[in-house]
Amino acid sequence: MDRKKLIGTIIGVIFFVALIAGATFAWLTFNANVTNGNYNVSTGNFLVDYQGDTELTDIKTLSNVTAANVATSGATKVTVKAAKKTADSANGTLTVKLTTTSTGDTALDLSSGVLKYSVQVGTNAASAPQAVPETSSTTAIDLTTIDLTSTTQTNVTVYFWLDSSILDNNDIGKTYQGYVHASAEQAH
Repeated sequence: MDRKKLIGTIIGVIFFVALIAGATFAWLTFNANVTNGNYNVSTGNFLVDYQGDTELTDIKTLSNVTAANVATSGATKVTVKAAKKTADSANGTLTVKLTTTSTGDTALDLSSGVLKYSVQVGTNAASAPQAVPETSSTTAIDLTTIDLTSTTQTNVTVYFWLDSSILDNNDIGKTYQGYVHASAEQAH
């Protein structure tokens, strides 16, 4: 290989590495996971705001929680607010998911249905309580999908609690870890 081709190849490799590093950094900063507190993200078309009372590691034990009383029950909640950034922005959809990350002997056994959740979109009634299913840490469950057609923010609140009627001695000392995440996608 002559010297010009070698120098050209080296320069090409350097630019390729810089391109990959820049793209990786952009991907990582766009896909931030939020586990506590508030976090706002703005894309070209959408605004998404996460607000959480606490991490999903400190979930209260409650009894007799229904769709009608979940908002006042004291359940742990995470709220995602989303809207179009401007009236001229394209419409889209917001998908809210739950990923369970706890594993091993100290993880809460979800097969009994002890960990419950309910989803409330805007001012609509909350959904009927459901059990968080057993999933692997790479599988997210869809909690809800809503249309984003307005610059007025829509709140999606997800409530979590341990059902005291199912909780037993096998659950004592066990932990649950997970996080709620959202993605906004432009309609095609």
